[in-house]
This record gives sequence, C-alpha cells and structure tokens, in this order.
Amino acid sequence: MKIRVLLILAAVISGIHFLNIFTGYQLSRFGIFPRVVETLPHIYSAPLLHGNTAHLVNNLIGLMVFSGLCLLRGIKFYLWSSFIIITLTGLMVWLFARPAIHIGASGWIFGLWSLTIAMAWFDHRFINIVIAVFVIFFYGGMFYGVLPGRPGVSFESHLFGAVAGVICALLTAKTRRYERVRKRIFRVVLNFSNPHIGIAMLRLEKSARAPENTALKGPELENLCKDRVYQSV
Repeated sequence: MKIRVLLILAAVISGIHFLNIFTGYQLSRFGIFPRVVETLPHIYSAPLLHGNTAHLVNNLIGLMVFSGLCLLRGIKFYLWSSFIIITLTGLMVWLFARPAIHIGASGWIFGLWSLTIAMAWFDHRFINIVIAVFVIFFYGGMFYGVLPGRPGVSFESHLFGAVAGVICALLTAKTRRYERVRKRIFRVVLNFSNPHIGIAMLRLEKSARAPENTALKGPELENLCKDRVYQSV
C-alpha cells in the first residue's frame, strides 16, 4: 500500500507536468505569486507544477526518498505531515517571498527532510533516531539549499519548507505527548472515582494489545463491559 502511494504520487505529478508542457506551460499560472490574493489558493497547486523536465526529475527523486522515509511511520502520518508542510510553506512563501511565480515540490521536500531530522529531537523513539541519522549522513548537505544561491531558484520555498517541517515535528510530538498524558489522567480519574471501572478499563486495554490467545473472551469480557456501562449510567 505504501509503495502504491508513492507510485500514485509520482504518476500524478508527472501527468500534470506533461499536461503543462502540452498546454505551453499555461498551468504555471497556478503557482504562488506572493501577496496577490488571487493566488493564495495556489499554495496547494504550486507543489505539483515544475518549470521543466529536469526540475521535475530532481524533485521527484527527493520527494520519493523522503516520502518513503515518512511512510515508514504510516500513511496517516505522511498525509497529515504533508498537508501541514504544504500549507505552512505556501503561506510563508505567499507572505514573505520575492515577487515572482513560485512553483515546484522543493518546499515540500525540504519540509519532509527537516521533519525526519526534527522528529528525533522532539520524539526520542528508536525509529525516529535511526531515520534522522540516515538523513543527516546522506542528505545533510541539503542544509545549503535554504540559503540564497542560483537565480531563478526559490530558496524561500526551501527555507520555509524546512521551517514548516520542524513545526510539523513539534506539533506531532506534542500531540502524541498530549494523548499519553490524557490517557494517564483519564485512568487516574477513573481509579479515583471507582476502582472497579479503572481496573476493568486497564484489563480491556491490555487485552487489546495482547496476543489473541491471551485476550479476554466470553463471559469475562461481557462482565467487564456490563460493569463499565452500568457505572457510566
């Protein structure tokens, strides 16, 4: 399924590019022109457009690599992170970038790049650390892409994409931390108000994580559910 996501993404971006060529690059007008209100919705179309085939190929390689790394954490994580990165990058480009049409997936790519590194800082799980070390070792040189360089290259998209990736990592880590804290508080409140409910909830939670042969079954599970419903009424 994850490979299918990458293939669909590559096919869509490539298809849009060849359609853009066929129309004489008329689709490029759907890029972001900073501080022009009419182009504000283009923050979602600009990452799908490219100036030429070399631009497309370079971005596709980077997008496939970093999308694949983010997909290791799940499709939901990848889609949510991409939405946050594209939205924040597009808004910052629209607000602060130089007056020109900005197109290309490079902001998205730099966002995923910085996300993979920043996740290890905000969420110290083993998979995040491994991915971050890999990215720093093989793609650490991308840092120079956030600096002004060649004319005609939107370094603003690179810079703001990297910033958006760090913000996304912070939001994701805080959300996970909030969920863990919320569950602990909920369990403490249940235990304090009625120990029987707290014990029942804990056993149900453990049974959901346990192997099938150790899960609660039959009358035992039914009794726990009955206790839970009765006490909540």
